[in-house]
Amino acid sequence: MKMIRALRAITITFERELYDFYKNLFHYSLRSLLTPTLYLLVIGIGLGSMVHMSDDVSYIQFLIPGILMMTTAQVTHLHLGFEVLAARTYEKYLELLTMVAPIRPYEAVIGYILTGVMIAIFNVIIFLIPIYIFFRTTFVSLPLLLVFTVCLGILFSATGFSAGIYFDDPHHMSIVNSLVITPLSFLCGVFFPLDLYPEQIRLLVELVPLTQAIEGLRGNGILLFQVGYVWLTAIIAVILAIVIFKRKMII
Repeated sequence: MKMIRALRAITITFERELYDFYKNLFHYSLRSLLTPTLYLLVIGIGLGSMVHMSDDVSYIQFLIPGILMMTTAQVTHLHLGFEVLAARTYEKYLELLTMVAPIRPYEAVIGYILTGVMIAIFNVIIFLIPIYIFFRTTFVSLPLLLVFTVCLGILFSATGFSAGIYFDDPHHMSIVNSLVITPLSFLCGVFFPLDLYPEQIRLLVELVPLTQAIEGLRGNGILLFQVGYVWLTAIIAVILAIVIFKRKMII
């Protein structure tokens, strides 16, 4: 009975967020397509024509795994962050869940994170369609792409959820994005090989889960370690999200 009640509680939040996503499907589709396509056209095709990779790999082939993982991280973090902030401060939806339902912290977190994972998968599919149309290939292993998309979807949904619970002002959310998420996107080897970094900086960059996901999708490094590392950080992020929700929302 407890498991059934928990599943129902998780489903309530998941269905609500999924319905909101469905209502704005066209706008989310544009968001999922426009930004990565601009990166691909301007950097991949424009600047890429002047870049010569050392291996038998085109710059487009090198770039696409990074763009896929980068946009997955950005979209899930920002979407969940602002959705949770709105639900808490304007709609008072989370207060309703915690006081009337009531819902346990882990149930609320899992419901939102499931939505984030679905959005991450949707984001990847939307971007892969034009890639396949123009290049007749996806340049990546689809099973690996699914694994890392789910991993990063969980991780950055949890960070977005935590930010949405912790901050009360949308401007603070924007600062987090500007100071943390955006720099990580550009530092994690999306646009150039990690070997170009000095050794000390490269070791620090490799600690970032996004780096391991990108390198794993490119086939660089030890795949089992990379998948395990990203999963471990995702689990830690979920636990932290539950703790933050409990401290901020449960009185």
